[in-house]
Amino acid sequence: MNFVFSDVFKITFINLVALIGFVFWYSKKSNHRILLTLAIVGISFLIFFFEFVNAFSGTEKRFNSWKINDYEVIYATQEFFAGPGSEPYLKLRKEYSFGLFYKDIDKTKTNISFLKLGKTDCFVEFTKSRTKFDLCKKKQLK
Repeated sequence: MNFVFSDVFKITFINLVALIGFVFWYSKKSNHRILLTLAIVGISFLIFFFEFVNAFSGTEKRFNSWKINDYEVIYATQEFFAGPGSEPYLKLRKEYSFGLFYKDIDKTKTNISFLKLGKTDCFVEFTKSRTKFDLCKKKQLK
């Protein structure tokens, strides 16, 4: 088992050992010991399962982001456990409640050289939400 990439594995394993030790130390009845131990082991296996699936589901690697009004334009790729998973894309995110909450509104594919083109390729249009941005001047056009 590899504990390098996730703290949840470490915390779950330490809690599992501590709770089983607590159950065996303080419980007088063997029936309580068995039931509590089975419950703790079952919950721990559920947490391990969800963390295992999460490790293969992929993460978003951000290269750059621009905050314009209540929107955030993100230039990113999707990466999976065994390597890159998708072409670069631009994602539009709307922020609510002073940036505490957000909602992904739109996503559009782009080429790998998007950031390397310099200031000539500044305009980005999201068709689903009908918004357009100038990333060089950091302003919303429509």
